Amino acid sequence: MTEQPVITKGWFDSHNLAFWDVLRGEYREYHRQFRDYPNGRDIMTGTSKDFLNWTDPVWLGYSPGRTSELYTNGVIPYYRSPHIFLGFPTRYEDRGWTSSAEELPQLDYRRVRSSGSMREGTAVTDGMFMSSRDALNFDIWPESFIRPGLRARDGWFYGDNYQNWGIVETESAIQGAQRELSFYVTEAAHQPDTPKRLRRHFRCGSTASCPSTPSWWGERCSPSRWYMPAASLCSTSPHRLLAVSGSSCRTRVGSR
Repeated sequence: MTEQPVITKGWFDSHNLAFWDVLRGEYREYHRQFRDYPNGRDIMTGTSKDFLNWTDPVWLGYSPGRTSELYTNGVIPYYRSPHIFLGFPTRYEDRGWTSSAEELPQLDYRRVRSSGSMREGTAVTDGMFMSSRDALNFDIWPESFIRPGLRARDGWFYGDNYQNWGIVETESAIQGAQRELSFYVTEAAHQPDTPKRLRRHFRCGSTASCPSTPSWWGERCSPSRWYMPAASLCSTSPHRLLAVSGSSCRTRVGSR
């Protein structure tokens, strides 16, 4: 190995991930970088055969398009289908002291925090979900996967909803139910009390939830790559569920 940095183009204060891609026979890395203003934070990737000599990093591609600034990336091969990469990037939003920002929880505390750095009071973060079959171009879910919720405190702060790297298969708390996939996210970041790390989980399977608005279905519910055929996941929300098989899709109503 070497004592010198092997990847130097980027900002490395986020998820700096590198792992062996068993199907392609190479190392793959993901890290954060800044795009030209006003596009801000985004994710780059590169490859290596020996972990010492890396290709120049390139930007990820997104379909139907990048939703906003993306901070951490959380990309990992899905262990049940390793040819598919899953990503759980943190979405970063900061619109300054708008009227909407003044409606966020704990306004007085936000103003104290923002006295040193404005974004400590105005920025918010939540979790996104995306997948890829080529490790470069990702189909990104257009809505939040991990949301701050309706709490009057401990939420809607910069640093909340940051997810760990990796997913763990766990037993369900419901007797007789199938096993679940668990992961961990932060809550109450930058609060006076100790920040919390919560376990979230969803069902092992091949479904993904999406809103049941007619226009949404008209635009999205067609044979499309970004429904992740044969390896979709589901978030636990009372929406229609999209079941995927091969390159076709079908819907059913449910809450799981």
